[in-house]
Amino acid sequence: MSSSNIWISVNYISNWFTAVTTAFNVLWMLEMCINAIVQKKDLQDYIDASKDWKTPLVIMTVLAVLSTGIIYVTPLGIFAFVISLFALGFQIFFMLDYSRMLYHQIEDSWFLSSTYAGIGIIGLAIGSLLCLLITTLATTGLGL
Repeated sequence: MSSSNIWISVNYISNWFTAVTTAFNVLWMLEMCINAIVQKKDLQDYIDASKDWKTPLVIMTVLAVLSTGIIYVTPLGIFAFVISLFALGFQIFFMLDYSRMLYHQIEDSWFLSSTYAGIGIIGLAIGSLLCLLITTLATTGLGL
């Protein structure tokens, strides 16, 4: 198999893997929102009133939808990758801060475990998107 065929194959696989991980990221954020609605009373009891746990959850969900939609819906070309990477980067920073805040407020909860799983999913999405960006640049010859 030639070098170009390998790049094309990796691009094809990373495209599908990116689609799956970014879609799973959106689904996981929706799961966290539903989980927050179900555990709303517990979260309000355990988390200090001075700590806002709702707004970061909404922001992270919007960033997940934005990062998925910008790649597969908009005709921005190679810039869609960059915008999506920034959205996922902001989302992972929000998620890390959110998990830190929850860790100091909640000792054992599915919601806290869900944030840790969300960090892993975002990490996979970032890795697959970077692989897709690199292989797309290698196979198409496009420059930024």
